[in-house]
Amino acid sequence: MPEPLKLYNVRNPINCYGCLTKRYIRLRKVFIAIIICYLTNHNINAQSICDTTGEPFVYTEILPTCNITAEELEFILNQNIQVKDYNIENDKIIKLSLTINCSGEDFGFKVLNFENELFNKKFIDCIQNNTNWTPAYFISRKGQREYKKAVDFSLVLTFKILNGHIIYLDDKITTYRKNNYFIKREKPIKKSKNR
Repeated sequence: MPEPLKLYNVRNPINCYGCLTKRYIRLRKVFIAIIICYLTNHNINAQSICDTTGEPFVYTEILPTCNITAEELEFILNQNIQVKDYNIENDKIIKLSLTINCSGEDFGFKVLNFENELFNKKFIDCIQNNTNWTPAYFISRKGQREYKKAVDFSLVLTFKILNGHIIYLDDKITTYRKNNYFIKREKPIKKSKNR
């Protein structure tokens, strides 16, 4: 009958216990080093989408709203970012993509069409630190009842560089610069042919 495997050195069991302890400490140090490397090299967001079975909505009945107005956002961006420092051409369109989950948390900020990394980082940080969002809501109707459910939403914000200033572009408002003042005018309403 063969002898069972010996796990410890019978001659000096204390020395063997010390070896195991040293191995354990060494492995623990390596494991901690791996975790630190992972955390420092990866952008970890605490926010995530609520519905993991599908993609975020791009259209809902009730869209997410921001805690500040478009004019306030423009003011904050222009106070914190000096466009002339980044050598950006006039009339440049900048599109910012972000996701707002069903709790109103914003994450996944990404500039879609501009390659200046320093500007992009400053731009994203400025918007992320100064805005809070309400979630988007999907309304379903069953009979005469309406049910409102908060959903994840994917949003794209469009900005324009105009004469060294960052302008937020909106569907309802046309913005242009005249005599160093921002003038906002409503787009003309198209008259229907019935009138």
